[in-house]
Amino acid sequence: MTTISSYKDLVAERTRLEVELRNQKLAFKAEIEELKSKLEPITDTISMLGLVKGKHGEKSSLLQTGLSMGIDLLVRDNLLSKAGWAARIVLPAVLKGFSKLFLNKRSSNESNSNGSLDSTSANNQIELAD
Repeated sequence: MTTISSYKDLVAERTRLEVELRNQKLAFKAEIEELKSKLEPITDTISMLGLVKGKHGEKSSLLQTGLSMGIDLLVRDNLLSKAGWAARIVLPAVLKGFSKLFLNKRSSNESNSNGSLDSTSANNQIELAD
């Protein structure tokens, strides 16, 4: 660290720090890109695992499987451990249904947002124009 004794020193230190920050950001982005390229085979494998069909023919995702197992472990075995048999059967099934609907809705929203124009932003722009 340098000693600052005047305004010129302060301005010079600020520009030096801004340049250093910019260089570190560029180095960080380069490292992230390198990491992405190294992890590309793994992401390809994970996306291929997403092609495994579920019970009713829909795609089963790793996230959905994890949520299902988490609901079983957390809700059925921990939170409802002293509840009646009906609650231990019904509540996890309801939670799994809601999580599945949420994930399906979210994935359909992501696929819609990948298009050329997002319909919700177009609707918001129309409402703002009125």
